[in-house]
Amino acid sequence: YPGKLELTIHQPIPTKGLQKEDIAILMDQTKETIHSALWEKYK
Repeated sequence: YPGKLELTIHQPIPTKGLQKEDIAILMDQTKETIHSALWEKYK
């Protein structure tokens, strides 16, 4: 299947000091990081 692919490697999201209770914060940071690199038509 021919097609085009763009791969973005982001900086690591720091997790040092996070606790189990911080999972929602980490999820939000992850979503924002991924969203920042999406093409406009996929946002």
